[in-house]
Amino acid sequence: MPADHDLILQKLILGQSSAQSVLFYGTEGAPLDQWADRLARGWMCPQPVEGAACGECPVCLAMDRRSSLDYLPIRPWGAQRLIKLRAVVAGSNDAEYDAPPISEFVTRSPFQARVRVVRIDDADRMNADAANALLKMLEEPQARAKMILTTQQLSGVLATIQSRCLCLAVAIPPAPEGLDAMTLLFSEGTPGLLQRIESQPAFYRELYRILEELPGLGPSGALLGAERFRDVEKLWEGEDWTARAIHAEQLRCLGLWVRQRMPYAAPLIQEVAQVHRKILGNAGWSLQTDPLFCALFRAFQTKELSAVAK
Repeated sequence: MPADHDLILQKLILGQSSAQSVLFYGTEGAPLDQWADRLARGWMCPQPVEGAACGECPVCLAMDRRSSLDYLPIRPWGAQRLIKLRAVVAGSNDAEYDAPPISEFVTRSPFQARVRVVRIDDADRMNADAANALLKMLEEPQARAKMILTTQQLSGVLATIQSRCLCLAVAIPPAPEGLDAMTLLFSEGTPGLLQRIESQPAFYRELYRILEELPGLGPSGALLGAERFRDVEKLWEGEDWTARAIHAEQLRCLGLWVRQRMPYAAPLIQEVAQVHRKILGNAGWSLQTDPLFCALFRAFQTKELSAVAK
């Protein structure tokens, strides 16, 4: 994030800006979480120091424990990874969402913090009802509540929501030196993805190993390769990601590998992207990956035949 953005955050935290809602946006790998967390903590801390949360008060410690009653984080949920109306206003039922709606949360006085903070990650995943309901709240903000939104797809956020937020672009910092081939490929050199890879080393290293061994499986190895590729899911540790999100991550990495190792197979890169979109919908994992790997091995064969012809 540019230095002037850093100054803006300091002014927001110190109460020198009237903005009630901030929208951080950037491409995948941009440290959106880092900046959103800094602003949330700074807004909530009763005695911020030099434009940042003190890190020592009960409010800051509660944030460390993820137990603050004055902080409401909202992320997409369900098979379709959407933020639905239930998260914004009361009245609609959803068995997968049990947090209070934003409409109730922002009208209550803070328990300990200076203000209550609502954070909405992947704001582009709000469905139409949720987005329109949130828009009404942004038009009439509560004095003791602030909102933070993040997105990697700014075009997916209503223009009217954008116009009622202070929008700050978050840039991707330079890649650190000394990364191994796997980490450099899958992280694309971005801190956010580096952190993800460091948290799941077995998953990413096994995925990379399987991909590197694919060409050696021979012309009949498509289904075996697909099966090994799918099995990597079992190495993901923790329950913070759904199976569908893990599958999408595997396909993201496959797309990067294909682009680097098989630049001659441009149609295949597009096919990986199409399967990625289908998996984010509700498509079957095996039904999509088996044909994809058959196409992958056909591309291997085409390359080999071209080499022999030359």
